[in-house]
Amino acid sequence: MPDDARGIWSIELVDCAEIAQSYADNTAVLVTRMIDRAGAVVEITDCAPRFVHHGRLHQPMTIARRIKRLTGSPRVIVRLRPAFQYGRSRPTTTTGSHHIRYVGPDLTLRLTTDASIIAVLEERPLFVEDTVIDNAKTVDLAADKADADRLHKWLESLDPEDLGYKM
Repeated sequence: MPDDARGIWSIELVDCAEIAQSYADNTAVLVTRMIDRAGAVVEITDCAPRFVHHGRLHQPMTIARRIKRLTGSPRVIVRLRPAFQYGRSRPTTTTGSHHIRYVGPDLTLRLTTDASIIAVLEERPLFVEDTVIDNAKTVDLAADKADADRLHKWLESLDPEDLGYKM
């Protein structure tokens, strides 16, 4: 991937040997399973959440990605290089303990994650290890609002099938 490429959000398995994708039954939830050359397996669950809360349909401007280790010691590289104004401008970045803000001229995006912020910023490999969050790393990208942390905690608590809507 060229160093100056923009408009990218990829999760790459180091030494990937095999990739399989499918949708969770009757949902818009995409599940990608990657296997590396040593046999380590990760599962990435992607969705744009849509849910009913207090009797109302919520469709936050959010993309949620859950990276789960299934076997072995997989390493992934998370690349997030947003572009603004149809690729004409690049964001400035600010960081917090569990988030990166991408500030554009008309919109600020916030990546909230329990993965290493430095590894994401520097696009370094990181181990997907057991965590208190069901052996998963969670990353979500949303408009920068006061409730971004609350939304991230809520997404962590769900089963992947609950993240998408039934079709």
